Amino acid sequence: MTLTAPDRGMDPAIAYGAQSKILTTDGVDEAEVQLVWDPPWNQNMIIEAGRMKLARSEAARACSALVLQWSQAEGLLDCVIAKIFF
Repeated sequence: MTLTAPDRGMDPAIAYGAQSKILTTDGVDEAEVQLVWDPPWNQNMIIEAGRMKLARSEAARACSALVLQWSQAEGLLDCVIAKIFF
């Protein structure tokens, strides 16, 4: 198994989680998960379902950023209106 970067602190826990999940498969009695860094991880290694999930989360972050920008712009506009008319 390869991860996006080495020495991120959670590496052993991620490997253990993968091993545990593999062991829930019918007919699998033992599993060993080794972390490797060659070849280096890249985005082409993501399966299609993962790419779709990543795209959805990126879209959600972009929408959140737009909502925040809009809220900040509305607040600025309220401030300008208050100074002009009050």
